[in-house]
Order: sequence, then C-alpha cells, then structure tokens
Amino acid sequence: MIHVLLVVAFVVTHLSGGMPPADDSLPMAQRWTLWLAPMFAVSVVLAASVWRRTRLLDRTGQLVHVRKAFNAAGRTRVAAVVIHLGAVLTVDPLSLVRTVTGDLLVVDELLATLPVLMVFVWTWWVMFSVEHRLGEASIIGRLDRGEQIEAMPSQARSVWNHVRQDMLFIVVPVVTLMGLGELAGSVADGVMRADPAVRALNPSWPEPPGWTEHLPQAWRGERAAMVISGPVLILGAVVVMALFPLVIRWLWDTVELGRGLLRDSIEARLRSCGVRVSTLRVWRTRSPSALAGGANAAVVGLVRPLRDMLFTDRLLEGMPMVELDAVVCHEAAHLRRHHAAWLALAVLGVGSSAGLLASEFMALQGESLWAAGFGIGAALGSVVFVSRRFEWQADAHAARWLSADGLDGPGIMAAALRRVAKLNGVAITRASWRHGSIALRCRKLARIGEAGVDRLRIDRSVCAVRAGILLSLALTAWLAWRTLG
Repeated sequence: MIHVLLVVAFVVTHLSGGMPPADDSLPMAQRWTLWLAPMFAVSVVLAASVWRRTRLLDRTGQLVHVRKAFNAAGRTRVAAVVIHLGAVLTVDPLSLVRTVTGDLLVVDELLATLPVLMVFVWTWWVMFSVEHRLGEASIIGRLDRGEQIEAMPSQARSVWNHVRQDMLFIVVPVVTLMGLGELAGSVADGVMRADPAVRALNPSWPEPPGWTEHLPQAWRGERAAMVISGPVLILGAVVVMALFPLVIRWLWDTVELGRGLLRDSIEARLRSCGVRVSTLRVWRTRSPSALAGGANAAVVGLVRPLRDMLFTDRLLEGMPMVELDAVVCHEAAHLRRHHAAWLALAVLGVGSSAGLLASEFMALQGESLWAAGFGIGAALGSVVFVSRRFEWQADAHAARWLSADGLDGPGIMAAALRRVAKLNGVAITRASWRHGSIALRCRKLARIGEAGVDRLRIDRSVCAVRAGILLSLALTAWLAWRTLG
C-alpha cells in the first residue's frame, strides 16, 4: 500500500502541471499554511497516538496495541496523500514551489511532493518505539530456541532501512520517469516550434532550439511532436526498467548468496523449471520482529544479464527447505509465464485507453486533469485484477512442478504460503492489494489438489486476461491514431 500511495502522490503532483489554484486570491502565506499545516497536524496526532499505545503496551503487554499503532501509522500515510490531493486542487503546491525555484527539471515536482515524503519518514521514526519493543521480545524468543541473533539497528538506521526499502524503491524510478516525461515534452515542444506554420499562428512563441535546424520538414509540427515524444518516453522507460536491478542491489541492501548446499538446491530447481537468473541474492531486511515484516522473495529484471532472484534473510532463516523449494518454484513460474512484462502491458493498455476515452468524453468540459486521473485509477485497478490472477497461476504451476517430483505439490505450496504469513505476522485472511489473501490462495490450491495438476483452469483465465490486455493496447493505438489524425 505504501508504494501505491507514493505513486499517487507523485502522479498527482506531475499532473497538476502548475495549473491555476482554485482560489488564487488567497495571500501567498495563507496558501503555504493551508498546504503544510495539515501535514504537521496529522504528524502530531500520530506521535500522540503511538506514545499512548506504547504506554499501554508496556503496562498490559497486549499485542492489540501494537496492531493499533501500526494501523494509525497507515492511516496517517493515507491522510498525507489525501491532504496533498486537496492541496493540489486548492492552493497548487507546485506553483508555490516554482515561485522559489523556477520550473526546474523534476526538482520542482520533487519539492512539491516532499511534505508527503516527510510524513512517511515521520511515521517510521515514531513507530521505532513499537518496533524496538517487538525486536526485544523477538530476541528473547530466539535465545530460548537457541537461534542466531543480530544486534538491533538504531533508530536512525531503522528509519534509513525503511527509506531504502519502501520509499526509494518507488521514488527513484518514478522521479526518473518524470524526468524523461519532461524531456520528451521539451523535445515535442522544440519539434512543434520548428514548424514555420505553427510559429506563424503563434507569433509570441520563442524561437525553436538550435538542434531543430537539421530536422526535415516532415519531422516538424504538432503531429510530428506527438509521434516523436512517445518513442522517446517509451525508450527511456525501457532503459530505466532494464537497469533498475542494478539500483535495487543497493537500495535493498543485498549481497550475493554464497556457495553451498542452499544455493546448489535453488539453482537445481531453477534449471528443472527452465529458468535462468543472473545472481541469487540475500535481501538483508534486518526486520526486528515478525510484525515488522521481512519474509519475502522476488525476481527483478527484464533480461537475464540483469535479472536477480532475491530472498530476504528472514525467509531463508525461518522456512524449511521443502517449503523454500515451493517459493522458488512460484518465482520461477512468474518468469516462465512472463508475468512482469504482461503486467506492464496491462498498465500501459488499460491506463492509456481509459485516459484517452475519458479525455474525449470530458474534452468539452476542459477536465483533462480528471481524465488523466481516471486513466491512473483504471491502471491501478488493472494491477489489482491482473496481479492476483498471475499469483494464482504461479501458485498452480509451482504445485505442478512439485507434484512432478512425487510430492504433494498443492499441499506444500499452501504450507509455504501459510509459513510466509506466520513469518510476517499477517493473518491469512488479510488481503493485500496485489496478492489477495493467503486463505483464498490456499483454497484454490486445495481445489487443484482435488482436481489434479494436469489441467489447470487458471491457465484459461490468464489466457482471457492476456487477450483483454491485447485488446486494450489495440484500443489505445486506435485512439492515439484518431488523435493524431
């Protein structure tokens, strides 16, 4: 949920584009106050709430106060994004920042979103008191079981870990893509101003940049600007996505998994699944307790030379080998079925087609910002819908591969899912926005166990999903062609 909120905050800032505020008669100081004061207020309320829950936790020892503290932090992050949206619609933070910095590449959007980021950092700072107590309890339990323990991180180190793993993971690619978007816009603006006919209709426009002098006439004008800027943005996005695993290696504090029985077993399973990765890496989350999360696995990278499979330290330490094998099969299934690429196409097709349709519908009302917001909402909805079906398919294929070895594939995969929930301190009935609930996934695996793994119904569902994605891309291309025409 944190990642979605961060994306929404940046996208809202970027779409505002310095549009006039709803009430530009307000004094400048009052506009700054209306923007920043609510952020400060929700931060103070959170600090008071967590302080109260911490006192009650020390007095009673009941975990309900821990849950309520985490819930309060989550509500504060949502409130910060809602306040930011309200500020964009009323006082226009981007224009306020530009009165100080000017229209700088990406910098103004980043500064306009900074209060939201600071509230997020504040939630992690305040919650350290709760996480520290959980970590102390976890250490006692590990000592009783004779397990290895590590020194607990300081408050500053704990917050920095959160920033690296939860914030920069989204901020770095989003800000980079925003910069590419502005660059593509600058290219389109130069190409448009290079057309003498366009300049004749707009004599107040400045002269085109010097690099446009060598462009042929066919590459000048409004239509050429729209055709050229799109590939520039798409090419830049592909490069960012391809190189992102190199950034992840630092952002998520990863080290390569050393040689030994564990690595040999994982590599053997990947070969049997027909999947290859560049490196196997340990993601050092340093989670002090189960309720702070930390048991996870992931594959990052579009192409093999820059594709890593990551396992958190908590997952490797707390999961039996047979269940870890199921997790490896699950991640291998994502690769074999190209889920990451299809998910990206779904976001592009559904979001773009919805936004273009909404812009045509709202064109007479001048609601282009709301049309873009509609497209973003549709894109996020497609992520929820498509991701859950891809997770069900990965579970099913992992169960099939395990069953091919003479094991109870559906049962082992379900046990691995329940183990992940236990290690993360999450109820199996609790649904995440992308993966759904583990209880539902276990029920689907149980039905696979009853029907057999030879014919998987989820494959037909995913085929229908892929057909819908292709249709959305076709609709996007048709609507874009109509706009250009």
